[in-house]
Amino acid sequence: MLRVLGNLYDSGGNYFKNFQRDIKCYIGLRDADLFIDRLEKLKATQPQFYFAYDVDSQNRLTKFFWADATCIRNYSFFGDAVSFDPTYGTNKYDMVFTPFTGVNHHRKSVLFAGCLCYTRMTSPSNGPFKAFLDRHGTKEPRFMITDQCPGIKKTARHRYCMWHITQKITDKVGSALCRDTDFLARFNAVVWDPDMEPSEFEEKWQKVISDFELEDNDWLTTMFDDRHHWIPAYHRDLALGCILRTTQRSESTNS
Repeated sequence: MLRVLGNLYDSGGNYFKNFQRDIKCYIGLRDADLFIDRLEKLKATQPQFYFAYDVDSQNRLTKFFWADATCIRNYSFFGDAVSFDPTYGTNKYDMVFTPFTGVNHHRKSVLFAGCLCYTRMTSPSNGPFKAFLDRHGTKEPRFMITDQCPGIKKTARHRYCMWHITQKITDKVGSALCRDTDFLARFNAVVWDPDMEPSEFEEKWQKVISDFELEDNDWLTTMFDDRHHWIPAYHRDLALGCILRTTQRSESTNS
């Protein structure tokens, strides 16, 4: 087969380019229509499959949300803690993939739902989070972890993604401090420890800030003020609260 196709390409010169052109001509402006039609057929054979979509004033697809039977079952069992990641990546249509994930009883990542959403619609009030609640509205999560998305605070106990926060440290305190001292090691030892009591965390945080003379760093001050939203010490009362700490769970999800 590879030899035959190779000969076609060699002899025809532009065989595959012409084939791609013909496919594009066939699809034309109906790419979203064909996509939705395919899912309608899928739903007809799988009644538990759920999907929803929105279009804009020019009839362009701006949001697509889906959850199959496995996703729905996963959420019914493990939906107390949900990771919502609107930073995963975009495609050529400027639509970001936003998976909703969690952790099962084996501490493995599981998928609750997926969404493709136009980047300007990724706020919780009008984007994938609303679609998620429309599908799973009878059971709201006890808490959600996101990349510092404040709109979710109104719906569920909200937790920031620790990975996204710690990735900003070098920019916020300076590369020299992180490179030439043990600041990073001490900082990480304080913020990532799931066994600390809140009072112990606060004492050790202040010690690190004082030792490295960072009292005037506005970003660190803000993150300390928001400590209830990202430090494990303040989530020990929640099931999975110390396990689900980053939205990176979405990178290894198996549904």
